[in-house]
Amino acid sequence: MQYLGKVFLRTFSLIYTLVMRILQLVLLLILLLSIKSVHGQNAAYSPFLGKWTGKGALFSYEARFIMNWKEILHDKFVLLEFENQYDRDGTSYSMQAVAIYNFNQNPVSAIWYDSRGKILPIKAEMDKNILTAFWGDENSEKGKTVYVSKGNTIEVSDFVWREGSYQLFGSALYTKH
Repeated sequence: MQYLGKVFLRTFSLIYTLVMRILQLVLLLILLLSIKSVHGQNAAYSPFLGKWTGKGALFSYEARFIMNWKEILHDKFVLLEFENQYDRDGTSYSMQAVAIYNFNQNPVSAIWYDSRGKILPIKAEMDKNILTAFWGDENSEKGKTVYVSKGNTIEVSDFVWREGSYQLFGSALYTKH
């Protein structure tokens, strides 16, 4: 009888240890998932995350825009997918681009790749709900894009650096989907 008691206690102890380990793993998983979901919500760039469609002007022509901001690579970077389209003299023009932002640096940095074959460095600044991205350098075209988040809308203004000043060439009002 004593032998059966020892076997029972040993079996109970093993089952108890196994159940406790499983509970620890479940709690750790819940904690890790909550940290991931909170990261984007509390990040300075969080108002920009999501898919957006816009209408506005590009080179003085009516234009349509799409942008999608999302965290990538374990939330270490933010990917911007961008597209614009406008019609001029019966011909449709479009450009696609991606930029990979590193918001963990000050200033924020990024690289822009577009369907024109351009690769442009970006240095950006966050000020509350405004992201100002200065793109290009001495060896390429230069300009800036200003993103102003207003909840479910973002106003975007694009400027090119010409003759010693920034000149507006595009603007749009985006709504979130």
